[in-house]
Amino acid sequence: MAHSKAIAQYLTRYAEPEANAATRLITRSYRHCLVVPCFDEHPGFLAQLIAHLPDPADLLIILIVNAPSCAADLPLHRTRKLLTELVSASRVLADSGHLTWREMTTGIDLLICNRTTVELLLPRRQGVGLARKIGADMGLALISTGKIELPWIFNTDADAILPHDYLGAINNQTDGTLVYPFTHLSCDEEDLNRRMRAYELHLRYYVDRLAWAGSPYAYHTLGSLIAVHADTYARVRGFPRRNAAEDFYLLNKVAKTAPLITPPHPVVQLQTRWSERVPFGTGPALARDGPQHTYAPASFELLKEVIDYLNALAVDEPRTLSANVKPLAGDLGLLDFCVTAVRQYQPGSSRRIALHSWFDAFRTLRFIHAARSLAADQPVANVMQSLFSGSDEPLESLIRRSHSSVSHGMRSLSA
Repeated sequence: MAHSKAIAQYLTRYAEPEANAATRLITRSYRHCLVVPCFDEHPGFLAQLIAHLPDPADLLIILIVNAPSCAADLPLHRTRKLLTELVSASRVLADSGHLTWREMTTGIDLLICNRTTVELLLPRRQGVGLARKIGADMGLALISTGKIELPWIFNTDADAILPHDYLGAINNQTDGTLVYPFTHLSCDEEDLNRRMRAYELHLRYYVDRLAWAGSPYAYHTLGSLIAVHADTYARVRGFPRRNAAEDFYLLNKVAKTAPLITPPHPVVQLQTRWSERVPFGTGPALARDGPQHTYAPASFELLKEVIDYLNALAVDEPRTLSANVKPLAGDLGLLDFCVTAVRQYQPGSSRRIALHSWFDAFRTLRFIHAARSLAADQPVANVMQSLFSGSDEPLESLIRRSHSSVSHGMRSLSA
């Protein structure tokens, strides 16, 4: 692809050191690159991950085999064992420092980054975010030098099983990000399946209610589902170095600057499993005993009031916030920003985009959390019962509601 100004600037100023090293190491070209962070993973994950993909010879898989500096001995040992087994099952094409380019006996080519040695363990607070950034930065550098043909950085996790048409889902999209639909596979532990189902209901319910309220940020934020265009990735300065929620913050930035599409297919399958890799998210949620709780439906009614207010303000339509909502919006700083937006932007799409760019995915989540003071969290089973009739299966109903190709973010507001 053309070496855009944004990509050149990113690679010069913000990329991890491995990015430049990767361009010197790889001497052939591929059509696609796929980034997978690996911490405490079983060696068999790779065969499962790409079992359905056609023609692996056209794909470079970038593995960031890593561990945080705070890793316990056993997970660190297992991660180093994974690295040893990957090396044993492949032949070296080239080595450079802690990077190795290898060909598996199955014909799959890997670019492996070893961040498991004592001096290269990831800082505790940077974790998976840094791992994804290292991998995506290497992908970006290879794209910029023409060693990856298509300008897309595919990102997933070791618990995923990618569908046959995964790499073709970008179609003719020339910018932005794709967030794939997903489903969780059942496992042999019924208790774990029950916990996962309840947590997935919580995830899907949150996105469904954001869409109902009219939020432009109604999409899932799972790192295993993201394909990002190289230019978009550079313009938002890559994955943040965070030990969790790096996917959330990346997509929050993308939604303000480029198309963010959630297609109805192909569907990425995610394995149901226990995990202690991150401080919050799926793993810790599954480990909690007791019923899964979620946000009260009333919280989203309050959110809808705010979004309706912003849309009215964008066109100078008179509208006020209720006595319940006004203090919550004030505490966030939203009311002060509204005054600024009215002063700086003419009525219409530019003001609307400014308002919703400020009241972004992060501030939306903060508002929902603040609304707990008025409407406490409820067991997810109770919320599902209130939303769906007795004949409807809640999880399937939420999945059906999301099965349409939707554009999110600021581009959806200006369309």
